[in-house]
Amino acid sequence: MHVAWALGLEASEIEGLIERGYLKRNRERGLTERLILERTLEDRIRQTTNFEAAGKLDAAALCRAKVQKLRNRIEVMTLEITERGRAAAAQCLPLDSD
Repeated sequence: MHVAWALGLEASEIEGLIERGYLKRNRERGLTERLILERTLEDRIRQTTNFEAAGKLDAAALCRAKVQKLRNRIEVMTLEITERGRAAAAQCLPLDSD
């Protein structure tokens, strides 16, 4: 469920939705894409370290931001909406019946 990430929810808000039973984690979800992103994450972390060692602090800061964005994206890819979440969403967002 990329919706949580797209809506800009904070990690604590996502955890709250999990605790209330609206979302659940499924580590198998998006596995292939997550593996690719995790490799990219490793490269970004390495780049950050190299930039810091070279004294290129602005470039290191940009890499750190990309690292955090990748970590968030990877984490959110495991989310699934539960039946309880679907029911709550249906109450808040009624579908048009044409």
